[in-house]
Amino acid sequence: MLKGLGDLGKIMKMQKEMKAIQKRLKQMQLEGESPGGEVKAVVNGEYELVDLKIEPDFLQNHEHRKIEKMVLAAVNKAVENIKDKSATEMSSLTGGMDLSSLMK
Repeated sequence: MLKGLGDLGKIMKMQKEMKAIQKRLKQMQLEGESPGGEVKAVVNGEYELVDLKIEPDFLQNHEHRKIEKMVLAAVNKAVENIKDKSATEMSSLTGGMDLSSLMK
């Protein structure tokens, strides 16, 4: 009758570890940059843009549409880096099982 309690303990331990990983990820910040490195964006673990840097020479020597594209590229790369790091962290806990649908 009490055979399943061992599994319950494992589940509770995994839940505690998952919360610790989520807390670490929220505090994490990763950078992404445009292909040429002219624009750099920093995104935190909650997918919020926290910093954006644009090379002054790039601002002066390019039209606004190119600058906009480089900003988008840098932000998207930073978000991709955070997603990859989150997936890696969670994968280490779950043994490779994809639990991303449970995290939404």
